[in-house]
Amino acid sequence: MRLSLNNISLTAVGALTILLSSSSTTALPSGLQDLSFRTSHVPGNSQPHLQTRAEPASKPYANHRVVRMQLQTEEELKKLSEAEDQLHLDFFSHKTLGGNMDVRVPSESFDKFKALGLSYTVLSSDLQQLIDAERDENDKSQQRWQAIKRSMDGWSEGTDALFHRRSESPASIPGADDWFATYHSYEDHTIWLDAQIKNRSDIATGFSAGKSYEGREQAGIKIGKGPNNVVLHGLQHAREWISGSVVEYLIHQLMTGTDAKVAKYLKKYTFHIIPIMNPDGFVMTQNGVRMHRKNAQPNPGNADASDTSCIGTDRKLTCVYCRRKYTPRLNTVLLTISRFPLCTLVNRNWDIRWNASTEADATDACSEVYRGTRAFSAPETANIGKYLRDTPNVVSYIDFHAYSQMWLTPHGYAGPPPESYKSYLKPLAAGAVAALKKVYGTKFTYGESYNTINYETFGASDDYALSVGVGAPFTVELRDTGNFGFLLPADQILPSGKEMWEAFKYILDNLKTK
Repeated sequence: MRLSLNNISLTAVGALTILLSSSSTTALPSGLQDLSFRTSHVPGNSQPHLQTRAEPASKPYANHRVVRMQLQTEEELKKLSEAEDQLHLDFFSHKTLGGNMDVRVPSESFDKFKALGLSYTVLSSDLQQLIDAERDENDKSQQRWQAIKRSMDGWSEGTDALFHRRSESPASIPGADDWFATYHSYEDHTIWLDAQIKNRSDIATGFSAGKSYEGREQAGIKIGKGPNNVVLHGLQHAREWISGSVVEYLIHQLMTGTDAKVAKYLKKYTFHIIPIMNPDGFVMTQNGVRMHRKNAQPNPGNADASDTSCIGTDRKLTCVYCRRKYTPRLNTVLLTISRFPLCTLVNRNWDIRWNASTEADATDACSEVYRGTRAFSAPETANIGKYLRDTPNVVSYIDFHAYSQMWLTPHGYAGPPPESYKSYLKPLAAGAVAALKKVYGTKFTYGESYNTINYETFGASDDYALSVGVGAPFTVELRDTGNFGFLLPADQILPSGKEMWEAFKYILDNLKTK
């Protein structure tokens, strides 16, 4: 039976999260892929988004609908695209023909949206109710996690209600069932990674690929001593929290897992793993701007170059209608709901066909797909790009994202696929998808990015990795297919990690190496 979220009570939302601990991501409503509250953001403030907080005074998404569409013709797609700015539509998924496309429609635009005459189904008639329910569930899970931390060595609750290291010695490493039972604050992620490095210094060292725009380290862990290098990271897109958690699950398996293959992997490979590639954006999502996708770098507004009203660089998915004014002296970004789109993406900023896009939005500093002033203008992408160039013999690179359940290979643009696609990249992707399906039955699609999503991307990370000699670069879109979208419940972290570990092992078992 197909459920519509406008018929589901708030109490039922909590019950739905329990269902998602089952094997696959099937037959659940898609209304939790929402846009959360817009508040002031002060860089460097690590107050966890998930701790109990005062109820926001405003309800910016009251009566906003989430609709699902399946456009069949180019004319329908053109009509919807042309209405995007006027109606302030927010696309939660790629604008493609034939497949499901979920769109947020503001309450004041709904009558005009209906007048377009396009077919749709309402998944949620009041997005704000779902936002409130999701936040309440996250608060409850964080309260449980904080109780666990109080009993562990190396974790201490300070006067500001944040947890700090008790000493220079590493914190205790929580068990997988505890750590992966919830999403965590940025600070807790840094303590967890530090503990991993210090507790297993025999096989691991820490490193930084560089600093973000706001000066945070792109902190990573190097595991193993093999001649073949594998580079992977999560959270290039700030709102995709599941990607950072899954990357940490892979770290957990390599460091403390019981899989018999690990010893062989540590002799054959050196793993360079960065759980949070975009730390500034991630902190913003934890301080109220939950659906922020890009980095925190200010970009000049279109109307007035002196007004740095647009922040961040990346690639298109949604358009968040906020106006952001950056105040350099206060190092503060002030956010207010308005008719100006939030601005800048990291994944379109890589130095590969960076300026090939014909999208007007790509050069619009207030666009969600803004590619930046030049290739590698975003420090986060420039740092990882340099790290890839400077690391010899990188046999694989994986950029973890969410959502859509896809295993994608280069290229992201129209044209012939790479020479290695049919004989190497496609079989690797197919094998990885088959391996993860065996765990819970979760189905991923796979193939060359452009032909799989029917959507061109320029300046993408996997294309860049291929261009600098990486043998097997991939972009992986994790769970789910739109039931919860970017707000995937925490009880899907462990299942997502377990199935991705099996896929990762298949890749490692079949890479071309020295």
